[in-house]
Amino acid sequence: MSEQFIDQAKALRSSDAFDMQAVHDWLSKQGINLGDQLPEVKQFSGGASNLTYHLKYPDSVEGGDLILRRPPAGHKAASAHDMKR
Repeated sequence: MSEQFIDQAKALRSSDAFDMQAVHDWLSKQGINLGDQLPEVKQFSGGASNLTYHLKYPDSVEGGDLILRRPPAGHKAASAHDMKR
């Protein structure tokens, strides 16, 4: 699926890592059948206000590619967009 993206996701920066098990568990509780394995996680490099990730689930029943966006940890720029809107 990555060939369909304008930008290509690259290796996850360790400073932007997150608890993938917690995300996987939350998605499963929402009724999304993604299989038992945790996804391969890559990160899009662009974007100043929010972090964007490509999650690729190898054994998903419902399609294995998800895009996850989240605000960065720590202090946010005053001009940053509000993810909660």
